[in-house]
Parts: sequence; C-alpha cells; structure tokens
Amino acid sequence: MTSDGFFRILFGLIGLILAIIAIRNLVTGRTWLDGRSVERAEDPRTYWAAVGGKVVFALASLLAILATEQAMVWAVGFGVFGSKLVEFVVSGQVQRTGGRVWSRADGDRAYWVWLAGTIVMTALSVFILVTIQFPFRTS
Repeated sequence: MTSDGFFRILFGLIGLILAIIAIRNLVTGRTWLDGRSVERAEDPRTYWAAVGGKVVFALASLLAILATEQAMVWAVGFGVFGSKLVEFVVSGQVQRTGGRVWSRADGDRAYWVWLAGTIVMTALSVFILVTIQFPFRTS
C-alpha cells in the first residue's frame, strides 16, 4: 500500500468517525468541547459551536480523500483551522487549556488576536488547496 492510499483511508476513517460523533451529539444533545461536557439546553452557543466544528472537520477529512496527493495536507489544514474558526465565531469564545476563556462579549483582545490568526490560517489553507487542486494555466 502506498502512503497516498494509507492517508486516504486514514482521512476517510477520521471523517466517518467525526460524522458519527456529530450525529450522536445531535441525538443526545450533549457534546464535548476542550475537555468539558456541554449540554444543548444549558449552553446552546457552545454546543452548536462544538457540533459545527466537528462537521467542518469531518467534511474536510472527506475532502482530503478527493484531493490530489499534493493538496491532501492542505485539505486537512483547512479542517483543523476551519473547525476552530467555526467554534470561535459561533460560541464567541476562545477556550484554552487550563480553564482560560477569552470572550468576544467581554471585549478580550486575545479573542480577536486568536480569531484573526485562525482566519488567516484558514484562508491560506483554502488558497493553497485551491491553487494546487486547480492550477492556473496560461497557454
């Protein structure tokens, strides 16, 4: 088996597992985000942010299966940064390890810095993914 085939199978499994987890989260109304349990009834914004992040990552993993060998890494990069971007925007919070939370509502400057950095990395991943997958040819 080539490394290309191995990574396509790996990304396919990751996408399938995350899709199953997202469906389970929708059915149970409970999910996990950054090591803590989130109930849909108690904190709907954080709940939908976590579910949305999982869906974006699952779709990006499945996109990696269809991408060319050179674009596969960038499809996964889009999944990593795009899923965090969805979580940051929907929840209005950047949740870090150690219980640190930077909130848009509190006007924390760190929230905006993390959001800007994530937007740049997501846009860069998408730009490189598209230019590799669909090269511009002049002839």
